[in-house]
Amino acid sequence: MELSSQMNFHTFLQLSALRDRAMGTSRNETNKNLSIFRCSVKSVHSNYFEGILQLRNPTQVVLVFVQQNVSRQEGVFMSKQLKVKNGWDLYLSSQRFMRKLGKMLQEHFGGELIVSAKLFTRHHQTSREVYRVNVLFRLYPFKKGQVVVHRGENLKILFLGKKVGVKNMDTGKRMQLPYAELG
Repeated sequence: MELSSQMNFHTFLQLSALRDRAMGTSRNETNKNLSIFRCSVKSVHSNYFEGILQLRNPTQVVLVFVQQNVSRQEGVFMSKQLKVKNGWDLYLSSQRFMRKLGKMLQEHFGGELIVSAKLFTRHHQTSREVYRVNVLFRLYPFKKGQVVVHRGENLKILFLGKKVGVKNMDTGKRMQLPYAELG
C-alpha cells in the first residue's frame, strides 16, 4: 500500500513522462523537476509535532493572532489543540516557528515568555539528540503604561520583558519585578 505522498510522486512521474513525450523535452529537465518535487514533499503523519505552544490566560485576540500566523506560515501545521485549565496547548510542527511566534506574542501583547527544551530521543541514523520544545506564553492583566497598586505604592509599568520594568510614581525610583510578584 502506498502513502499519499508516494501516490502523488508516482502521479507526477507519469504526468511528466507524458508531457516529455508530447513536448519533446529532454530527460535532464525532467530530472530537475523531479528533484524539486521530491524536496517539496514532506511526508509526516497528522499527529507529528516538534513542540507545544502553551497559551495561558489568552484573550480571543491572542488566539486569533496565533491562528492567523500558523495558517500563513508555509510548512507549519497544528496537529492538536487541547483546552487546559487556564488556556490552551497547541501542538505545532516547527520548533523554529514556535520560538519566533513566542517572541512575536511577547512583543505585541506583553506577557511572560518561557522557552524550554526537553530531550525526546536520539536520531537512529545520525545519533544526534532530538529535542521537543515547550514555549509558554502567559498573558497578564496589566499593560505597558498602566498604573498598578503594589504593596500600597503606585507603580507605572514601563516595559514587559523577561521581567516587568516599573517606576514608582511617588519617589520616581525605577526597578524590575518578576511577573509573579505583580500578577
